[in-house]
Amino acid sequence: MPEKRNIYRIGFLALQVLICMVLLFSSCQRKRIVVAALPPNTPQGSPVYVAGSFNSWNPADPRYALQADGESGNWYVDLPWGFGIVQYKFTRGEWSNVETDSCSGEIMNRTWDLQTGEASINYISGWKDLEPVFCGKMVLVLEKLPENTPIGSRIFLSGNINYWSTGQKEFEFKPGPNGKYYLTLPRLVPVVQFKINRGSMESVEADENNEDKKYRELRFGDCDTAFIQLRNWLDLPDESLVDMVLCIKSVPAGTIPGSRFYAAGNFNFWNPHDNSFQFRQKGRRAYLNLRARKQELLQFKITRGAWDKVETNRNFGEIPDREVKVSGDTLYLDIENWLDFSPKDPKNKSPKAPDLAHQQVPNEQKPLVIPLPTGPPIAPENYFETDGFRKLTFIIEQVSDYTQEDEFIYLAGDFNNWNASDPQYRFKRISGGRYLFTLKLNDSRAHEYKITRGSWETEEADQHGRKMGNKRIPGGYSQDTLHLKIARWVDELPFRKLVIVLDQVPANTPPKDGIYLTGNFNNWQPADERYRFRRMESGNYVLVLKRFTRNYKQFKLTRGSWENQASNRRRQQAGNQNFGNPEDTLFIRIDAWLDLD
Repeated sequence: MPEKRNIYRIGFLALQVLICMVLLFSSCQRKRIVVAALPPNTPQGSPVYVAGSFNSWNPADPRYALQADGESGNWYVDLPWGFGIVQYKFTRGEWSNVETDSCSGEIMNRTWDLQTGEASINYISGWKDLEPVFCGKMVLVLEKLPENTPIGSRIFLSGNINYWSTGQKEFEFKPGPNGKYYLTLPRLVPVVQFKINRGSMESVEADENNEDKKYRELRFGDCDTAFIQLRNWLDLPDESLVDMVLCIKSVPAGTIPGSRFYAAGNFNFWNPHDNSFQFRQKGRRAYLNLRARKQELLQFKITRGAWDKVETNRNFGEIPDREVKVSGDTLYLDIENWLDFSPKDPKNKSPKAPDLAHQQVPNEQKPLVIPLPTGPPIAPENYFETDGFRKLTFIIEQVSDYTQEDEFIYLAGDFNNWNASDPQYRFKRISGGRYLFTLKLNDSRAHEYKITRGSWETEEADQHGRKMGNKRIPGGYSQDTLHLKIARWVDELPFRKLVIVLDQVPANTPPKDGIYLTGNFNNWQPADERYRFRRMESGNYVLVLKRFTRNYKQFKLTRGSWENQASNRRRQQAGNQNFGNPEDTLFIRIDAWLDLD
């Protein structure tokens, strides 16, 4: 008996030590919320609190009052470990003096994932009970330029705030003593859309793959200072980028004919159905070309369009993320099995599933990869299957003609704190010009939602252009599919038809060359097929803008590139032309081409 009591005593002491270690570890893992800047009109000595999901949104909780950090000059408060994703706002003790944007407008709840292991850095722009300070301007700070930026380069902003003009002194970034570049923008538009360039659209900023990127967008009032980092220049290839080829050389027997294969990884936010990372069939294998920096670590898995169709080991067990350092070589992949092939999966109704063991078949005997279908991207197979969640599938059958093809459409509602541009709630463009998104809910409550193009200035409107009330999802567990049509957007201006006629073109115009209209309405793309003139039997060139609005400001004419744009009679580059306020027909004359004598 004494020996048994000793065993119990030792076990109890070990348990106490374990608990103490857990408590000690937890105390060391407190997560810090940092405020790097307060509005300059914050009352001297006024306490600032954090109210959030971790303290029942108490606006004056003394446990979460900001403390001054004497070394950095910042303010901070620590949260204990274990909350996961939290939401919060800053107050000065009451909801009547909660934080706002720089124009005293209400802001969305801040969110922060405590598991990131990093501090949350915040900037407070204004207070609800005080006059705005930064409402009429916004400062842009270029923190980092591409390493291959030519010495002495002048950096400019082009956007809807200056009709996408390049090289304007009023929109030139000024170098500061700390190596950064600064530009103060006046509040001329509610939302500024822009790109950074070195004085021309050919020298515009590029993404990490040295490809032209979608314009940046900032809303006045959201912040008074925006920090920007540039990755590349479109006209200066980054020599550190190399091509890495992924090659699927074998898949499990029984893979459904017509399957599409995708790579989901740290290069595309782990999107399992990203058409930009879809493998292409070539002969007996499927290939995907990835462009990345040499020695960059890529992590990924292969899917058939959804996470319930991800690759597994031959026993249907989860496999670690594939990892490879980019070297410019080809990486050959063997897929052992698919998750939905598992006989334990109740969704798998295929009678062949229990027999789908991995099979390696020599290349010379028969193709190992199911041929990939051709045609426009479509939703992955069995997209509407349930997986334990309440699923509601939204299909936008038709959108307003005002919608641009490169714009994103989002779902916003009480299920994502009404975030108008949440990338996790972005619709996928599918065949027929339609959009699809499947919402997963873990409750049976009724919900409200709206459709946006990324902000509340671009939300859905009724046929008269007026804002609409919230749409409602009824409660229950039914697996509904909602078919929607979007008549207009709230920022959509009245439109009318405008016919543009080129009643004079230079005699040396090559007859096979196309002539294009380019301007602020299409991001100054010089060869946009949507704006190509048709040559009539009379010899005139005609372009019909079916939905001409006041958004059309300035334009130029090209034959497909900026090297062969229209010029004056001296063959000097001409300035941007204004549409003005034409009635129903606009006549234009071209004196000469920049590249032709």
